[in-house]
Amino acid sequence: MNPKQSSSSCVLNDSADDCIVILKGLKQRENKYRVGDYLGRFAEQVPAPPKSQVDVQCRYQMCQWSYSIADYCKLKTDTVASAINILDRFLDATPCALTDQSVFQLAAMTSMYMSVKLNEVNGLGMDCMVAFSQGSFSARQYETMEKIIVETCKWYMNPPTANQIGHELVLWMCGQDNIVPFDTLLDLVNLQVEAAVYDYYLVTAAPSLVAVAAFLNAVEGMGVHTPQEQRRIRNKVISTIEMSRSESQLLPKVQQRLYELISDSFTFSFDHETISQPLVVPKVSPPYENQHTSSKEARPISPDSVSVSQSAFQSEPEISTNWNISDQAQTLILSLR
Repeated sequence: MNPKQSSSSCVLNDSADDCIVILKGLKQRENKYRVGDYLGRFAEQVPAPPKSQVDVQCRYQMCQWSYSIADYCKLKTDTVASAINILDRFLDATPCALTDQSVFQLAAMTSMYMSVKLNEVNGLGMDCMVAFSQGSFSARQYETMEKIIVETCKWYMNPPTANQIGHELVLWMCGQDNIVPFDTLLDLVNLQVEAAVYDYYLVTAAPSLVAVAAFLNAVEGMGVHTPQEQRRIRNKVISTIEMSRSESQLLPKVQQRLYELISDSFTFSFDHETISQPLVVPKVSPPYENQHTSSKEARPISPDSVSVSQSAFQSEPEISTNWNISDQAQTLILSLR
């Protein structure tokens, strides 16, 4: 990944008041980018799912692929978080994509392509995307899927991420407390929020909830504050970011989950219970009209090792005809068979 931002320059250039303004702005935008339990809802409404149904493991694999691309291309981890949010919202609003792993794979890769264009100085060329898929998808298919995703998500393509909120929380903290090393605290926060991207259990959690939980874990884990000081910091963060009572009540659960994610003994479970039981969060209004209602350590890799082939998923996808989907989406699905 790119080198971390300089600790001293960041802290000196951002006052506590500036951080608070940014934090409140990021939190206010969250509701437009919220994600529902789309896999659990799909499982309830399709008693006999198709063989090629998308599941938690498929999502996990594409998160791995996205972070591998970021490692290889020296992209920001925040770009991956943004891409996965775009993907999750698309799937939340387009259940037909869950019936076909090829469509899901294309949507995931296209979401990463779009996020790179929006968040990085240098984008990924279409020839790179075709190569990354080992020729499984054409430039035309990427372009068509990009249009479908943009329209489905109502052009909301700049989600606030836990990375961004966590960074501002660390700046805010270090601007008031000189005993906390900026780089160490930021590394501890980033480790947790990057792991959270993989975890479907946290897909319904707002970025601010994940970021605050990671921040509090990091503060507690550093052991430089007394329990009384930790409670004071906790209450001040909740008040500063204007977290609701229902959200603050979820903090212990999210903190515990993040602790588990970064523990050496943790392994992801891909069973049915994991799919249908993500974190239960307060309900918010649907962000778009067609809402469906019913870090790992970087390692040396090559372009070949981050390519995704169709063989990684089940073959012969079956297409459900029970969903009311657009002709364009149906045509795209058929073209991938």
